[in-house]
Amino acid sequence: MGEQIIGLIFANPLDRQLLASFVAESGLGVEILSPASLADLSGARISLVLADETSARAYGAELLALKWRLGSTVLPVLVTLRAQTDSAPWLQAGFDDVIRLPVTKVELRARLAVFLRLRQETAAQYHTVVDHLLVGVYRATLNGQLLMTNTTFEELAALTPGAFPSAEARARLEHDDEVVGLEIEQGSPDRMPRFLRENVRVMRDAHGMARYYDGTLEDITARKQADEALRAADQRAITAYEQLLARLAALAQSAGTAPDLATLFRALRVFVVQSTPSNTLFASLYDPETHLRECVYAWSEGVELDPATLPPLPLTESPPSRAIMTGEIIITDDLQAALVGQINIFVGGDIDPRLPRSSIAVPMLVLGRVIGAFEVQSPDLAAYHAEHVIALRMAANLAAIAVDNVQAFEREQRLRLETQASEERYRALVEHSSDALILTDGSRNVRYVNEKTLQLLGYASHELLGLHASELLHPDDETATHKCFTAVLQNPGVPFETRYRLRHKDGTWRWLEGTATNWLQYPAIAAVLLNQRDVTERKAAEEENERLHNELEQRVAQRTLELSAANAELEAFSYSVSHDLRAPLRAIAGLSQIVLEDFMPELSPELQGYLVRIGAATNRMGQLIDALLDLSRVSRSAIARDDVDMSALARSIASEMQLRDAERNVEWNITEGVLATGDGRLLRIVLENLLGNAWKFTSKH
Repeated sequence: MGEQIIGLIFANPLDRQLLASFVAESGLGVEILSPASLADLSGARISLVLADETSARAYGAELLALKWRLGSTVLPVLVTLRAQTDSAPWLQAGFDDVIRLPVTKVELRARLAVFLRLRQETAAQYHTVVDHLLVGVYRATLNGQLLMTNTTFEELAALTPGAFPSAEARARLEHDDEVVGLEIEQGSPDRMPRFLRENVRVMRDAHGMARYYDGTLEDITARKQADEALRAADQRAITAYEQLLARLAALAQSAGTAPDLATLFRALRVFVVQSTPSNTLFASLYDPETHLRECVYAWSEGVELDPATLPPLPLTESPPSRAIMTGEIIITDDLQAALVGQINIFVGGDIDPRLPRSSIAVPMLVLGRVIGAFEVQSPDLAAYHAEHVIALRMAANLAAIAVDNVQAFEREQRLRLETQASEERYRALVEHSSDALILTDGSRNVRYVNEKTLQLLGYASHELLGLHASELLHPDDETATHKCFTAVLQNPGVPFETRYRLRHKDGTWRWLEGTATNWLQYPAIAAVLLNQRDVTERKAAEEENERLHNELEQRVAQRTLELSAANAELEAFSYSVSHDLRAPLRAIAGLSQIVLEDFMPELSPELQGYLVRIGAATNRMGQLIDALLDLSRVSRSAIARDDVDMSALARSIASEMQLRDAERNVEWNITEGVLATGDGRLLRIVLENLLGNAWKFTSKH
């Protein structure tokens, strides 16, 4: 068998080059045709001509003339058309076939092979080939007489009464030269229907005259059944997906309204049981700080277990841990083999003694952050497949969002309860405060008063709320209070001391003292806080003290004047007494001394004793006068405060007394180191008096 050569006539060089390469790769020869070479083209040299639409339009007449000129030599001429181009005109013109672009290499190779086979086979061989085709082939005259058929056609035609082309095909051929894909359904009550597909085209000569019909008949029953099975499978898949969406919607509804994690995972359990072959569900949340996962839900064979009885677990190589660490779904076909050497808790062993044989662990992610995982288990090996992955991934997304919402709700509840408790404590503190608390807005309008304020001023709450503060304020305090309030507004958070009078309901005035603080910028308060105490009684006491103080100062001043006058009189009296007393004393002392000195021998001892006693008495009287003068001077002088050694002072006075009366033998017991703070002169007078009295009154012992 000689080499088969494909003649190519393509206007586009790139398409020509690509097609030439493909033909060469297929083991066929290639010859690039030109318009000039068509006149000398030999059917023995070229086995098939393939032209593109541009070349076929330009040189179609030459190509078809060549085809008819070769006579009995079969030279198939094929044209390539774009998908949207009508093929009927080309087939009617005499082209053997139309190849739709784009076309796969497999399809193109098959199409070329058919026409090359027609070319190289003899008529007998051609009929043999046609007879063995799975497609029925026939040629018929214009009046319906069959000129050529193959075995497959005869078998199929026996099932279809009537001539060929079929009546419907003939009707269409009156308007078109080609009928493609006409389906014929044949059947009876006692057998399954069969489906045939008929393709027919009108064959014309070089002058455009219709010569005969070429057609094919194909049994497409198996294909129709496959299509029907595929449609049924698609419908089942659609139904299954719709059911999955319905279950997901139910899960979303339940999870979205779940008040706690237990309710949420019960809804997930319902979904898992409906969507997978599972008898166990274990859900845990992951703490990234401790790297532990804590069980929040456990269920097996219809019975829930208390998750509080299960300890937190570290991350290991177990399926849930791997799902948390990787963020991927982990399918384990042989769970027991995978758990060898791993920390594992067998959930529900007392309920279902069958060990879990396979599992699928699904991470729960929120914005790319893994918050936990849940694992479903089955007592069967390799129980989970791709459809379970899809279902559980979507369920995990819903569960993760719901878990995050539940946790946020629980945090909000805790915060709300804490806030409520704090507000109640604050309200209780405010209401039971011993201070009067008043809240005003930035314009000094009263917004709140506590119970102490009401008790203090005698009003009901509704009588004060909304009032401007100036309506209660004493007129004399308005200027200072307004100035203070302005400073408060300009300095948020800084307390300012206040003191003013507010009118009691009975018309009296109450003095209040405290602080004013601007909390307008804090939403929790949003007011100016006046924290006040009732100082009315203290103010009255202060005023009374001030009155008494002033009165006392007046009395002291008066007494001071009187005392000054008395001191002056006393001083004058002292000097007068001193002068008046010293003169007779000096006379008595001098006279007694003269008598003793001049008349001592003449005087009896008794008289001498009298004279001595008179002299001593005058001395004592002089000392007494000196002491009175000293006391007068001391009382008029300022008191000096110094550290005084009382022990040394006592020894000095004792020595002086011992010198004045050397004949007395007195034992002095003076403690050393006795110190005092005071005026040394006055302290000496005190000690002299005390020790003098002691000296005098112990002289007889």
